[in-house]
Amino acid sequence: MATDFKGKTCVILMATYDDWLSIAHISPILDKELLELNLVGQIVIVDDSSNDTNGKELLREQAFSAIQKIDVIQLSSNQGNQRAMAIGTAYVAANIECDYMIAMDSDNEDKPEDVPALLKACQAQNNEKIIFAERSKRSEGNAFKLFYIFYKFLYRLLTGGSISVGNFCAIPGHMIRRIAHIAELWNHFPVSIISSGVQYSKIPTERGVRLFGQGKMNLPRLMVHAFSGFTIHADIVAIRLMLLAGMLGLGLLF
Repeated sequence: MATDFKGKTCVILMATYDDWLSIAHISPILDKELLELNLVGQIVIVDDSSNDTNGKELLREQAFSAIQKIDVIQLSSNQGNQRAMAIGTAYVAANIECDYMIAMDSDNEDKPEDVPALLKACQAQNNEKIIFAERSKRSEGNAFKLFYIFYKFLYRLLTGGSISVGNFCAIPGHMIRRIAHIAELWNHFPVSIISSGVQYSKIPTERGVRLFGQGKMNLPRLMVHAFSGFTIHADIVAIRLMLLAGMLGLGLLF
């Protein structure tokens, strides 16, 4: 067993909406991965006003070794994944002292088997950088993939940057409070962190496959999610649009 993390603590933060069966499936895997790293774990679940709690009772019946506690934050109304993650981050910052926090989705598309790689990469950077899981391969349908490619192109065109990451990341414990105070975190979790000026890096991972139920992200929701990211760069987007409009105007004149 690895000893580099001996005595360290790690919080796993997940926001969920009707994905309790998936949480019951991935929690034992998370426990195994943390145990092999000699980490003491805690799970924080933000329930985004789920209607289907099937699987929640399975989680209560499970026995863990590394995971010492599971906290559930029950939201009274559906806030959306990004706001739920922001609420969870604020909760961890205010209530839990830990060496690391893993932010991840609850549906198995962020694979629990990739958690050790994120933590090791974080440690390799002397715990001074947030480590994002960069999606080298996606598992959605072709229509979704095509729109996502267009979204990435549009994001680069309008902001000058690139976006290839989601919520899945490892955050050093001493940076959690700073992240929790980013105002735009409610709009777009990864974009707000990346644009805040904190140091970060990426490691390649493959997107996992949802095991239960239907995915909540569809084309309309992806569009809303995309434009939420654009609002964080509103000043840059405005300048680029003005320059583009000016260039088109000059092209028409000449």
